Amino acid sequence: MKARTIISMIFVISMFIFSCKPVMQQGSLPTQLEGTRWLLAGMADRDLLKGGQVTLAFSDGMVHGTDGCNRYSASYVENKDTLIVSENMIMTKMACLEEVMNQGENFLKAVRDTKKFRREGQTLILIDANDQERVTLKEQKEDH
Repeated sequence: MKARTIISMIFVISMFIFSCKPVMQQGSLPTQLEGTRWLLAGMADRDLLKGGQVTLAFSDGMVHGTDGCNRYSASYVENKDTLIVSENMIMTKMACLEEVMNQGENFLKAVRDTKKFRREGQTLILIDANDQERVTLKEQKEDH
C-alpha cells in the first residue's frame, strides 16, 4: 500500500512538473535554445559514468530533463549568449546508486550556476560566472 501511495505521489508531481509552462511575453523573440534537446558529453574536472543518460531540453521557457536518476524542470531566460536557469528547480527524489546521484547533483549545480552559453554546431557549452566551461552537451535530433 505504501509503495502504491509513493508511486501515485510521484506520478502527480511529475504531471505537475511537466504541465507547468510560463506565459511567453508578447513580442518575445525566438531563441537559439528553444526547442532543442541535449545529451551530457562532459563536465569540467569530472569523468562521466558509463551507461547513464543525462539530458537537458529547452521548451516553452522551461529547461527539463533527467540528471541520470531524477527528472527536473525549471524556468530559464536566454538573451544572446546569456542563459539564466531558475534556482527554483522542481525535481523528483528517486534513490539511485550514490555515484549516479553525485553526478546528477554536480550536473544540476552546473546548470543552475550557468550564466552564459556557447553553441558550436551540435555542441552546447554551459559557462559559469567566472567564465569557466562547466558542461558540454551534444544535440539530440528528433527520430522520425
